[in-house]
Amino acid sequence: MNSASELRCRICNAQGPHQQYRIREMMFGTREEFTYFMCRECGCLQIDHFPSDMARHYPKNYYSLSTNYRIPKGHGIMTPLVHWRTEAALFGKKLRLSRLVRPLVPLPEEIHEYGPMLKNAGISSFDARIVDVGCGARPFRLAAFKQLGFRRLLGIDPFIPGDTTFVGIPVLKRSIDALDEPCDLIMFHHSLEHIPDQLQTLKQASTLLVKGGFCLIRIPLVDSALWERYGTDWVELDAPRHFYLHSHDSIKRVAHAAGLTFKKVVFDSQAWEFLGSEQYRRNIAMRDPQSHFVDPDHSSFTKNEILEFKKEAEQINSAGRGGRAAFYFEKE
Repeated sequence: MNSASELRCRICNAQGPHQQYRIREMMFGTREEFTYFMCRECGCLQIDHFPSDMARHYPKNYYSLSTNYRIPKGHGIMTPLVHWRTEAALFGKKLRLSRLVRPLVPLPEEIHEYGPMLKNAGISSFDARIVDVGCGARPFRLAAFKQLGFRRLLGIDPFIPGDTTFVGIPVLKRSIDALDEPCDLIMFHHSLEHIPDQLQTLKQASTLLVKGGFCLIRIPLVDSALWERYGTDWVELDAPRHFYLHSHDSIKRVAHAAGLTFKKVVFDSQAWEFLGSEQYRRNIAMRDPQSHFVDPDHSSFTKNEILEFKKEAEQINSAGRGGRAAFYFEKE
């Protein structure tokens, strides 16, 4: 363990002393401990050194490498009509056609989840080029975007076995540094916290974005009600895979240094964060046979407790205290 006074924050460059914590690996339940420190200046919680053997912490059953997400069903011969309706709903285009087909064609269900996200990111056309960084081999969000009508989609992830496609969408085994085509939207859905060099990664995203393009960063937030409540048992710590647990200040600092301007934040904590953290507090790992996430039918949590956790998640989101959030940054 490094001396607290020797540690220097990788985000704001503040020299220690910083508060240090010992955090267990609890997804797979090895309970191996890793040292993290919280910057006294910007509040970012970060691992004190990067393990040299990270591959062993991403086994084949790691969720983004193994999960069989639902593949959206196509619209068949109705596809053009669905896309007309979606264009009207998302961008205010082809309104007359949309009104004509409205009685025959419902809006795709994906629009309810992803429509607000796309609007927040300033997307105004199906021609937008969208890249999902760290998406795994089966980028379900991009598949949903394809259902809506988007055509220029790309997924990248350095940890997948090799280049592949998912429902016709190219998914490449590479990092963002290997890209060179201009983008309208670059998304990091809980992937940025896994990347060692935060500033260089966001600088590359900024370089790739067109003027007015957006970088969407969804991350866990350490200055949240969940960290205050659970401390080192907080499920989102996910040591050692999460190298950084940003604060509001630290993510804005590093994005600004990369040439990105903060526009909006949307909090999106869910009940499972309370469930997982309560389990870790009871020394039950995520993949333990007793885990609610392994065997929900025999969960130690009652339906009322789960409903209460859902209410608490909604409350902390409304109060701006959620443990997860989506940050929207613009290339201006």
